[in-house]
Amino acid sequence: MDDTLGAKSQGTKAGPTAPFGSRGLSRNALFLSIFFIELGAAMTAVALPLLLLDQYGISASSGLAFAARLIPGVLLGPVAGDAVARHDPRRVAVVSALASAGVIALMPWTTELWQIQLLSLLVGIGHMFAGPARLALRPLVLKEGEELAGNGVLVTVERLPVFLGPPLAGILVASAGFHVAFLAEAAACLTAAVLVLLVPASPVGSLLRPQDVTASDGAGRRGPGGRLVTATRRLRDAYTAGVRGMTTAVTRDRFLLGLTLTGFTYVGAVAVGRMFLLRLAADSFPGHSGFYGYLLGAMAIGAVLGGLLVGRLTRLHSGLLYIIGNTVEAALWVIVVHVPSATTALLLLFLAGVTESVATAVFFAEAQRRLPAQLAGHYYAALIPLTDACSLLGAVAGASLTAATLTGASLTVAALIALPVLLTAPWYLRGSGPHHEQAETHGGTHAQR
Repeated sequence: MDDTLGAKSQGTKAGPTAPFGSRGLSRNALFLSIFFIELGAAMTAVALPLLLLDQYGISASSGLAFAARLIPGVLLGPVAGDAVARHDPRRVAVVSALASAGVIALMPWTTELWQIQLLSLLVGIGHMFAGPARLALRPLVLKEGEELAGNGVLVTVERLPVFLGPPLAGILVASAGFHVAFLAEAAACLTAAVLVLLVPASPVGSLLRPQDVTASDGAGRRGPGGRLVTATRRLRDAYTAGVRGMTTAVTRDRFLLGLTLTGFTYVGAVAVGRMFLLRLAADSFPGHSGFYGYLLGAMAIGAVLGGLLVGRLTRLHSGLLYIIGNTVEAALWVIVVHVPSATTALLLLFLAGVTESVATAVFFAEAQRRLPAQLAGHYYAALIPLTDACSLLGAVAGASLTAATLTGASLTVAALIALPVLLTAPWYLRGSGPHHEQAETHGGTHAQR
């Protein structure tokens, strides 16, 4: 697949896009599909632990049932990238959403804990495919020049469910019961499946060369042992293709390499920050019940507005936006530990949400510009398990740091956000102006990096 890097990195050049008259409809349908699939995930993240607490109490086994949905993304992420690369991402998105809807609807009908553990694992498998497939469809609905504004809207669409999903799930569980709550989550997944059908089909899978399809696909099917060998080889090839695709893409583009490296440290910072905010709310503002939730809500609202704001910043250098967004957010994390007012703390977290959203929109926009369409699925499927692993490490480290000192935890968050970005700052300031038409990433020069 290496020679495909000479193809245009913008998907609008690598394959057909939606016709001009229907592009707006397709774009809105894709973004709404992302909204509903993320809304279902956000509701499940609240309804599932409530169901476990109600039926089985707090135990290691119930904790495993909740965490099981995260396991597939960490262990099998490259498999999703392989599926997106070989097949129409739209079909992958539809099938994963339909499967998730069926599994989620079964949750409240379970009678044993192991059943919930199994269903939670299946939910994780569905979501593992849902994210990369929908991200791979963006170039089909966003034309050149719309990357930053379009991905700003994407960030807003992704953050809204984080803000709306938890209270909606809580209200449904309290007022109508678990059956209605999980059926509503399943309905959100079904809606996501229907909406993605309005996005044009992608030929990405057809662009693979015959030799990119493992030679063992047609072999070893004459018995259980042979099929197991074939499945093992496919799994190995999926991992290899995902890692190779991601590595090849980032080593030929320093901007993309910088985004990827700083993305790892950022998710670690977020995990540390969650632990930090939990203790900050308890120690600094003990008179405000549920203040931790308010702090997270302030960040979510800021992120929603930041995603809308970034569309007005397209005249600015995207690399400079990325640097400013991250460094300002880092400074806000340092300041918030020293403010005595709850209102001021909420304002600072709101601003942190805005800056985080701007930097995230730049990340998605530049990745879309610079990734060859054939590698997009592999890239995101390799990125997701690695970032999940960094998040896990951050959560473990954050608990220890926060227990020791709030100031040290806030400085750690700021360092993880800002220092990697500042160290790689020159990579973002070359050839990525506000109306940069991908002169370096189009026409084959992408392969020269």
